[in-house]
Amino acid sequence: MGYARILQASDIHESDSYNLPKYKHIRDLANRERVDAVVLAGDFFGAQELKPILQVHNEGVARLMDWIPRKDRYVMELGLEVGLSGGIDHIKADIASPETDAGSKKELETLAKRYDKNKPAIEQAQSKYAKHVAFNKKWMNDEIQEVRKELDKDMFYRCKRLDKVLEGINCPVYAVRGNWETDRFANYNWKKLKFFEKGDVVNLKGIRIAGAPNWYEQLARMPDEDYKDMEEDIAWGGNTYAGSKAFDIFIERHGSPQDKAIWNEHHIAPEAFLRENATFNRLVGKEIDWLVNHKGPHNLAVEGRKNYGSGVGLEAIVRLAQPKLITGGHIHGKGLAGKFKVDDDYSYQFVRTSDEVMTILDIDTETKEIAENGVQVFRWPEHVRYEPSNN
Repeated sequence: MGYARILQASDIHESDSYNLPKYKHIRDLANRERVDAVVLAGDFFGAQELKPILQVHNEGVARLMDWIPRKDRYVMELGLEVGLSGGIDHIKADIASPETDAGSKKELETLAKRYDKNKPAIEQAQSKYAKHVAFNKKWMNDEIQEVRKELDKDMFYRCKRLDKVLEGINCPVYAVRGNWETDRFANYNWKKLKFFEKGDVVNLKGIRIAGAPNWYEQLARMPDEDYKDMEEDIAWGGNTYAGSKAFDIFIERHGSPQDKAIWNEHHIAPEAFLRENATFNRLVGKEIDWLVNHKGPHNLAVEGRKNYGSGVGLEAIVRLAQPKLITGGHIHGKGLAGKFKVDDDYSYQFVRTSDEVMTILDIDTETKEIAENGVQVFRWPEHVRYEPSNN
């Protein structure tokens, strides 16, 4: 009997992009424990890309308010706040959702009441200052394009430093994108890092490993142009905003009564709706023992009363390929491990890492399952979290 020993980490969100202490810790741990592979399940860096974009937005809002007479600022700001929250329909959907916690629901109810009370004045002001808004939007877009040029340069050198650290790991390093990875990160010419979604199924000591980014939440305010090459998988369920219920909405509008019945009862997507799904088409027909995701389906996507949902293509692949193990990240805090029953004939083991814990898994190369006592949990040391490395 043999084992494959694999280190999985996710949600690293490295803030020190020069010294990279977290990745040096992963390198040292992987080499010390003599693992056969390292798997990084998305969300590599912190807010280095997001902060400059947010600054442009904040400055743009402040500039617009300077152009608006004081008597109209309140309703204009209220209209902007509702717009940035997804619109009044999304706000009210969140209020009605059982997944919204009490504190958030109260804040949203207050915002909705303010909006409803001032709706005529908001619409009048938005019409009155439409030219101001349009001019300011163009100004902001021009600024964002200049910021993107600087981000391109910054990310190139950040990836170069990271690749150098990863080259010190004495085994292959694989990854999937998370919702924090833009195209400028994923399309860097990596020497060490190999993305599952850009290649075929990996065979590691007889264990067939595939991955999917399972992504549908680009960072708020980040330009759409930064995610053109993402392997999108239309979302279903999960968060209450429309983007995470895209498939539910799509099948309601375009599916036949039979399609709707099968989906609502069994969550099985009709084949016709999967033909254009990138994740499904890349993995359909492949034999998969371990499926690596950023978010993950089922229990892996649940945090308290919130369910972050899944991708419809990923869900279809799980049912067809029936992997023995599925791992993910995305949710911060404690990790998670267990077994999930899909139906009477199929269940799989699952493990979720986070911003607090990573794992080393010993996987039986015959059964393709985690060995007994084969999950070792490693917490991020405090000095790695808060004190930049000098190495």
